[in-house]
Amino acid sequence: MPKPKSLTGKVDSVSLANPAKEIRSELLVTDKGNKKITFLVKSTTTIYDINWKPVNLDKITKDMLVKVKYITTKEGVNEATSVKIVK
Repeated sequence: MPKPKSLTGKVDSVSLANPAKEIRSELLVTDKGNKKITFLVKSTTTIYDINWKPVNLDKITKDMLVKVKYITTKEGVNEATSVKIVK
């Protein structure tokens, strides 16, 4: 089992799933070092607002500060386990 990691950064873009077009839900976050990291958002990913209330991915918008807890699969995919809006 991969070890969970976390990253706080600014949202660059949000992609909502569209199964008909084989698009998966993804979050692109820029970290403090200006590195862009893509996270896969699955149906099991928990998403919280600033007050720890559960929200849907569509509540996250560009330039929000978020803390992402994630694992990196052996295929190199960063799977978000939780996303918390910081501000």
